Amino acid sequence: MKYCSKVQDTNYIAKQLNENHRILYLSYKKVIFAGARDIVYMRSNRLIQEGERLDVQFSVDSPEIPVNPNKIRCILILSGYHAKEFTRDGKLFSTITTYNHADMKINIPAYVMKPFVISNAKGFVKTTHGYFSKLKND
Repeated sequence: MKYCSKVQDTNYIAKQLNENHRILYLSYKKVIFAGARDIVYMRSNRLIQEGERLDVQFSVDSPEIPVNPNKIRCILILSGYHAKEFTRDGKLFSTITTYNHADMKINIPAYVMKPFVISNAKGFVKTTHGYFSKLKND
């Protein structure tokens, strides 16, 4: 699993529940203006209909990942992506809508989070494109 090493120090799947549901752990490094943080969350994705996909994340408690006393546990209230393909004038387009509501227990400047947000969005676009392509070839 790729992650932004400038901001994060750990990112892994803690438990694969099934093909579309997994519990993940994400850990942020200590930086000048913020102490080390971590988050445990469930990620769920599904195909709504052909050409339309939903990816949702929210915090969960997991016995596999106890609270680390050296980190502040963040809360991901609700986060997600909605991707939809459509055709206009014979050309294929996609729209991606994102939503993120989290309590990171600090105000993080945009320049710190920007690489992480961009890398996550690029990864989602790549994954979604591959997912839709696979469905069309099956």
